Amino acid sequence: MDYYGSTNDDSIFTCNKMATLLTAFSTKTWMYIAIPVLLYTGERVFRAIRSGFYEVEIFKASIYPGKVLSLQFNNQKGLST
Repeated sequence: MDYYGSTNDDSIFTCNKMATLLTAFSTKTWMYIAIPVLLYTGERVFRAIRSGFYEVEIFKASIYPGKVLSLQFNNQKGLST
C-alpha cells in the first residue's frame, strides 16, 4: 500500500487506462488539425493563382485628415464593381 491507500496494482491499472485514453486521443487529433490546414493552404494557392490573371492600376492616392487613405484605381474587364 502506498501513501494514498491504494496498492500498486491499482496505480498500474490507472496508468494503463490513461495511456489508452491518450493513445485514442492522439490517433484522431491529426484530423482536427489537417483539415483546416488543408483548407487554408488550398485557399491561399487558389488566391495566388487567381491574382496573376488581373492587374489593377492605381491612378491617385491621397491622405485626408484623420489619417484616411483614399485610392482611385481602374477597373478592368472581368472584375466586379
